[in-house]
Amino acid sequence: MKDFIRNSPEALDWVDPDARYNEMLYGYPEGIARGRFARRNMWNGEDIRITWENGTDTLVEFTLQLTTDIYKNGELLFKDTKSLAELCFLSDEELSSGSAKKREVEVERKNLIEGVMARDAADDKYLPNGYPTALAYSKEYAMATYSMPGDKETIVLNIRSFDEQALEPTAFVQAMVSFVKEQVASWKKSGYKRLIIDVSGNRGGKAILPFEILKQLFPKDEEFLNLNMHWSPITWAYMHSINNGSEYEMYRDTNMKDFKDMADFLGPVQKDGGYYSKMWKQDYVQFGKDNYDITVTSSGEQPFAPENIVVISNSLCASACHSLVESLRAQNVRAFAYGGRAVKSSPMQPVGGTKGGKVLTYDAVQASLKTVANDKTIIAAAGEPDTWLLKPLPVRTKEAKVNTENKFRDGNNLPLQFVYTPACNRFFMNEPMLTDITEVWKKTRAVAWDGDGKATKCVNYTPIDNQDKFLESSSGSGGNSKSGGYSIGHIIWEHMRGGN
Repeated sequence: MKDFIRNSPEALDWVDPDARYNEMLYGYPEGIARGRFARRNMWNGEDIRITWENGTDTLVEFTLQLTTDIYKNGELLFKDTKSLAELCFLSDEELSSGSAKKREVEVERKNLIEGVMARDAADDKYLPNGYPTALAYSKEYAMATYSMPGDKETIVLNIRSFDEQALEPTAFVQAMVSFVKEQVASWKKSGYKRLIIDVSGNRGGKAILPFEILKQLFPKDEEFLNLNMHWSPITWAYMHSINNGSEYEMYRDTNMKDFKDMADFLGPVQKDGGYYSKMWKQDYVQFGKDNYDITVTSSGEQPFAPENIVVISNSLCASACHSLVESLRAQNVRAFAYGGRAVKSSPMQPVGGTKGGKVLTYDAVQASLKTVANDKTIIAAAGEPDTWLLKPLPVRTKEAKVNTENKFRDGNNLPLQFVYTPACNRFFMNEPMLTDITEVWKKTRAVAWDGDGKATKCVNYTPIDNQDKFLESSSGSGGNSKSGGYSIGHIIWEHMRGGN
């Protein structure tokens, strides 16, 4: 298990070893995934033999599940290595032309997916297994609220995803925004005193949604994370190609002032031996209005004190989910984690996935760049087109994505992707938690507040490395950021080996 976590390319979806460990387990409590250890996407041809504590062995036998790309009507679509390679890789003709041909099976798959999405779009009851009856739920069960067993003063908000399953993106975002506002108003009316936010298994999605939640819970504070982008001809050309060259209007500088133009927005500036854009903050109020036709407004008075809100996660939280957790922790909200490797006294991160910003698909970037291949303004900014026009990927993939932004805390130069931020406290799983999510919530309630509802103190983990060296106003000493955190460096690998 330890070797699989550390060495398997399949485990690299998650940065943190505790997240990798949790992903190997059966998809608790919903049971919709068999776990990465059992459901492999790659196989090196070797069987796996597990030796148990009592000395007995179990041989893990792997079976192959064929996709529609290579299997049709009961027949394989290849007969030898050469024909298999033709299915998996683009031909020399496709590579030289810069355009991949759509094969019949890809068209059939696209039609099938669209048919399923059209059918499921009318069904918003994505009821998860192992969950109690919700008090209220959003479209596609992306968010839902639940009663807290044994505690009528605590409400649970479960956020399974910030991304749509079948709905159109704008309709999804509008539905989520309405749901959050309605629920906060309902909590105030009902007099709840404590809130547990469960983000377990949330891989991210629409970046506007974490800001909306933050705005409802902390109406007077619009602080959000700082961002920047690494310089390259591709990124510069792409940023000029979208929104008719006015993308910079969606952002503000770190003092929330407008940028004068695209050149003022992008820079570049030199730092850490490379070139980057200037630091910026997303103007989510403007972004929500222009992209989703929503108005981001608060719900009035703050519904809970920071000490009466906690986040719980199994570390399978990434991207937009990280934005929510990080921004809440900046408001002194405590975050807890559960599961992970059985290493006593070791901290665990509530966010074990990517901590970057905007994610773009390769196809979207490629298509956008094609539309401006002859634009003299973009050529002047980014260079000759042959340095930034993208060719088709040589391997036929369903989708390729890239994370394009670094995220930073105020006053700190270290991207959050490289900051190890332990939870306030952690607890291990027991058998009932595998099938009943309320067992996780009850344990969270017990470790976050005492019997009288008073907030407990966080575990004082020993700092792994001094992060003060990354403070903008520091030469190596000084205060730390209010969210707390330690640079990750070599310590991830030490943790993979079970070190403290």
